[in-house]
Amino acid sequence: MTNAENIGAPAAKAVKKKASGSSFYIAMRLMPAEERDAMFAIYAFCRKVDDIADDGVGTREERFAALTKWRRDLEALYAGGPAVESAFLKGAVTAVPEKPLEFSA
Repeated sequence: MTNAENIGAPAAKAVKKKASGSSFYIAMRLMPAEERDAMFAIYAFCRKVDDIADDGVGTREERFAALTKWRRDLEALYAGGPAVESAFLKGAVTAVPEKPLEFSA
């Protein structure tokens, strides 16, 4: 299963549509499929957490709690435990095991 499939067909289409108008998307098309899928998954993650932080929906505390939930979910993913929200990133974070990706800030 590809990373694009892991985030679900509607979400994968939305990510590709959002990226399609950018130079980012053109560069992505040049990458091998596995790497491209990993990058789309990372892009989807970035969009999700950016939307939580910047969309203005909810109070500051609610947005902080949502971001904290993502952080804990990522920690579970890296620890090999059950990750719910970030499960679609599994392929991306394991693609280069000697260089783990850092998603927290």
